Amino acid sequence: MRRRVLALPILLLAAIALQLVHLPDAIAPARPLLVPMVFAYWTYISPAGPSILLAWLVGLVLDVLLNAPLGEHALALLIGIYMVYRMRRIMLMVSFWQTALVLALPLGLYTVVLFYIDGVRGQQADLWTRWLPIASSVILWPFLFPVLSMLGKPSRD
Repeated sequence: MRRRVLALPILLLAAIALQLVHLPDAIAPARPLLVPMVFAYWTYISPAGPSILLAWLVGLVLDVLLNAPLGEHALALLIGIYMVYRMRRIMLMVSFWQTALVLALPLGLYTVVLFYIDGVRGQQADLWTRWLPIASSVILWPFLFPVLSMLGKPSRD
């Protein structure tokens, strides 16, 4: 199977663009974590696929675009991807539908890192709105996974 070289950058650009789309105030707090989900998919399918440097650079891009402290999303992405990498064997052993629940742990850690950094900065946030993106991402995962598989499936290493 040939590796689609441009699949990951295109998927990441699409995820970043969807991250920037303005949502109505009623559903904005439940925006799925699309960029971490794309990295989680790629790490799940091919652990040698996304590089740490790419995750760091995409995190820095998110920091600039979302007007966050430089390195906030980069650090959260690195920690989340590392957790997916370490949990990959567990994710391969459980059923397809259960991978969404297993994915809640790395996404939760991603959110906790962002929550902690925002807390250190003194930025107050409602605890409930911090967990909504994880729930929406877990619900979206079974539908997003086949789409990502069709758009660009990396070779198994």
